[in-house]
Amino acid sequence: MSACYALTAAEKPCRNYASSTGERERPHTCRHHAIYFTTKTLDEWKPWFWNLERAHNSIRRNHIESALRAGLLIVTREFVASLRVRRSYTYFLLLCARWQRGFSYSWNEPLYELSVKQLWIWSSAIGPVAITLNDIHTMIQESPTKLFYVVLALYPHEDTYIYSAFQWSLFFQSCKQKEWFDSLYHYENHAAKIQGIIEYLDKKNYNRVFLEFLRDGEFTRWFAKSKALYYIELTGGLLQELKHEILGYSWMPERMYDWCLTKDERERLVAWSSKPCKN
Repeated sequence: MSACYALTAAEKPCRNYASSTGERERPHTCRHHAIYFTTKTLDEWKPWFWNLERAHNSIRRNHIESALRAGLLIVTREFVASLRVRRSYTYFLLLCARWQRGFSYSWNEPLYELSVKQLWIWSSAIGPVAITLNDIHTMIQESPTKLFYVVLALYPHEDTYIYSAFQWSLFFQSCKQKEWFDSLYHYENHAAKIQGIIEYLDKKNYNRVFLEFLRDGEFTRWFAKSKALYYIELTGGLLQELKHEILGYSWMPERMYDWCLTKDERERLVAWSSKPCKN
């Protein structure tokens, strides 16, 4: 039996168990909080979405994430579009990307871009929330052939902490482990997108670690090798399936006679088979 997802009037977690009456609509709340998630509008919830990354908001942060994950709190496109482009909403947008089914970055692209920048900063810092590379991947997975390059370009190169070339290598290796990365191998404009990022960074007076990492071809060589191995593995699997199928069809005397024997072998086989058998 799960615990009630609601908070008390003092904003403390409810200690009751979720209702066991069999009601499918609200299986995550106790009988005292049966209408807890249905009485508030999204505009009434809005103050709860501010600065969720801060230490003093840990109860609210866990509460909102649990509600989004369980589908008890559902945000709409119109609501996300109405949010102002402020840092206070960036962690909330990450939670939406994690758990909101059907969520799209296009609902509020300026806030999405600000959130990506903030996630890059948090991923290199110690604080109340632990941002990992998986969270960066979450912001890419909806549309990799577009967002992968957007996320790279939005890295805050002017910030005090800068990824080293080794850390960028680890980041790309982590991306490679995700299913969405395979779509980049089929993307025709990949090289042009990377060149666009190089030109963009070259115009800025940023730390040039990432620029040189891209410009000296290290990333390009790594990507080309990964792409080649991907296609070898992909085609190898297909050929193996075809091999078994061909062998299955060819392992018959008639087809083996036509496909596998030379003209001389056929003639010798015919001559041998026409001789009378000696008892």
